[in-house]
Amino acid sequence: LLQACENAWKEGHLLVAGSGNEGKDKVYIPASYDCTIAVGGEDIWADARNSKSNYGEELELMAPWYAYTTKLDNTYDSFYATSAATAYVSGVAALIWSFDPTLTNEQVRNILRTTTTDLGPAGWDKETGYGLVNAESALVAVGGEEATYNVELSPETMSDSIEPDETKSYFFTLTNTGNMVDKYSITTTGVPAGWSVMVDPNPVWLYAWTSTSIRVRVTAPSDAPIDQQATITVTAKSYNDLTVLDSSTLTLIVKELTKDQSQEETGVLGAGHFGLPMSNVYSVAQSFVPTQSNLAKVKIKVSATGAPTGDLIISVRDSLDGNDLAYKRITPSSLGWYSDWVTFDILDVSLTPGQTYYIVGRSDSASSDSEQAGFYTWEVYISTSSDAYPNGETYANVGSGWVSIPLFNVDMTFQTWGY
Repeated sequence: LLQACENAWKEGHLLVAGSGNEGKDKVYIPASYDCTIAVGGEDIWADARNSKSNYGEELELMAPWYAYTTKLDNTYDSFYATSAATAYVSGVAALIWSFDPTLTNEQVRNILRTTTTDLGPAGWDKETGYGLVNAESALVAVGGEEATYNVELSPETMSDSIEPDETKSYFFTLTNTGNMVDKYSITTTGVPAGWSVMVDPNPVWLYAWTSTSIRVRVTAPSDAPIDQQATITVTAKSYNDLTVLDSSTLTLIVKELTKDQSQEETGVLGAGHFGLPMSNVYSVAQSFVPTQSNLAKVKIKVSATGAPTGDLIISVRDSLDGNDLAYKRITPSSLGWYSDWVTFDILDVSLTPGQTYYIVGRSDSASSDSEQAGFYTWEVYISTSSDAYPNGETYANVGSGWVSIPLFNVDMTFQTWGY
């Protein structure tokens, strides 16, 4: 065995072996050979040698005693011992060589030794060798990019109203702007007494330059006084570098909402279809003229027929082709096949009383694709004798621009709530 190992070393191969799993002052072959890197197992909770890991004069490197790996059935499993630690060292060696294939086995071995994280007494010692193998330091030593940890939480600020005894969800985007996989903890501060805040998911793992949505669920108590303000700071902090963090501010004001504009007459289903390829109606809108200066909720009577492939989006605009002042989306599964009032709890919008605004309904997959499996129906009221909502009218966008629906007196069902 010794001869075979020496021949492999002379051919330029790098040999790595576990020291043994008995907790003895003895490194077993082939790890004890000069041509082999002897690896011991580290207790990751104590930053020290695992009590069952063998040690001795030949010990060179340490790596975690436990390893997690995939199985043939695409599940995960764990195993432990110095053989598991050996896998870590072999992987780091392969990483170094993949970055610079011109390196010799002796050079790779020296890089592994000189870039470790020291354990135990300073320098080499018989219980932990040269220290814990460090993939980042090893890669940087051969010209690789240094690891950076960073995070962004957006938007920076968000403001809204909340009613007593109400629960509302707010969504922030968490982005890993570093170049390493990182784990983040999400904390909240500034929560008033009696209020409840939950964050989901928490903690969060993210690959470099990827993002995810964080939901902050806030409940105001039933006795929350009107006009009470809660300024809640949401902070994302890196586990790998505790100095890396970013924060957003959520400002909530307790308000009692009242209904302002509405058209609640119903009677005809069908004219409000959208996201329906056979009729090519992509979007439907209803204009309204508010008397309140703040809009907090929009309610419409809506249903889902079949299996729409896109979410239903309800937005508020100050012109039909303008940007959304606020919007809310819900999934098809949250709607029934029969029409019912659905609340779209939008972020507060400042309105100018007396000015015309538009409630716009659309599906984010609405197209002429004949494979569209379903559609949404926003219930309407059609009358030949009276105008259900005289301060507005209904519009449709069939893909070539908005047009009003002048036949009869057509108005969509809706309610606006604000303060």
